[in-house]
Amino acid sequence: MPYPPALFIPKNLLKLMTIHLFSSIQISGNKKLGPLNEDGHLWNDDTIYVNDGSILPDSPSVNPQGIIMALARINANKFLNRIKNEF
Repeated sequence: MPYPPALFIPKNLLKLMTIHLFSSIQISGNKKLGPLNEDGHLWNDDTIYVNDGSILPDSPSVNPQGIIMALARINANKFLNRIKNEF
């Protein structure tokens, strides 16, 4: 027996799921509607950037990998251009 009987849970009693967190720190064009501006950094601190699934304004019904990658690339390019102009 691979598992002690106390550790065995019948399949019909299992409640398995996975959670992908989206929209926990959304990008917004309005400071009152979201903590990040459209460039992906905090409205009040332009040294903190967020570029993952939490920036999406809503939980998508399809795989969001492409849009997350696109937003991260756009925001990274904006960041690089900004710091390039500072030096």
